[in-house]
Amino acid sequence: MKVSIDSCYKVTTLEVVFVDIGGNRELIHVLELLQLLSATMPNLGYVAVKSEALAMELQKAPVKLEDKVKWWEDCRNYRKFMNIEDKP
Repeated sequence: MKVSIDSCYKVTTLEVVFVDIGGNRELIHVLELLQLLSATMPNLGYVAVKSEALAMELQKAPVKLEDKVKWWEDCRNYRKFMNIEDKP
């Protein structure tokens, strides 16, 4: 089920979230969830996600902090990160 971010309520009181999305979920689902959390929880400072796919992808992340920050921003733009083209 696809959830539109625009249709979600903003939650301003939570700062920490622990997510068990199911260890074997596809990476795209994890990245969509992270985008949804970011868009709907402006005070969110920490997210812990139990995900095998994300753990595997994190092993590919750069070591240098500056490069890791850019890599993570690219992850947050999951459509670009996963090479998914927008449909017209």
